[in-house]
Amino acid sequence: MPVRAVALRSRSAGGEPLVAIRRDWNDAKIAVVICDMWDAAQCVSAARRVAEMSPRVNEVAARLRQGGALIVHAPAGCMEYYAGTPARERA
Repeated sequence: MPVRAVALRSRSAGGEPLVAIRRDWNDAKIAVVICDMWDAAQCVSAARRVAEMSPRVNEVAARLRQGGALIVHAPAGCMEYYAGTPARERA
């Protein structure tokens, strides 16, 4: 089980960065929910944002999956299409 030290950061309501905290992170004990990452969307701006983010999201998800994390894809409005599929049943 890969365990790695992760730097957690947050911001205050005013936007000032807070102190980073290091925590041990066991990939096999986490789940990541990826919401609405579409390859096409009616909103051009949303499609551009997804196109920019998706390579990094995919890289992170692949690394975590290799370490045993559960990656859950949660698209909105089309779940009936995936009913009964192995991935849906597993999740």
